[in-house]
Amino acid sequence: MLRTPPSLFPSHFGNGSFAKHLAEAESAHAQVIVRRNPRLEMDVDDEADLRALFAHDLSGTETGRWLRASGVESKFFPNMRAGAMTAR
Repeated sequence: MLRTPPSLFPSHFGNGSFAKHLAEAESAHAQVIVRRNPRLEMDVDDEADLRALFAHDLSGTETGRWLRASGVESKFFPNMRAGAMTAR
């Protein structure tokens, strides 16, 4: 989400946050332009979300590098060779 100024309205998280942001923007009389992007829309809150994230090709991304370096990738895919984070 991009808003100008950044303090135009508060951030919301969890279920219904998109609708809350739209309502806040409307209350602030802000122009709203919605651009859909599945990778940007992905919200990782739990294990199921993380598994959905791993369905994407994360090679060459900062997210993929962090998941490898932190050991998260190996916890989900212990038999995967290092650096092989690609679509499953």
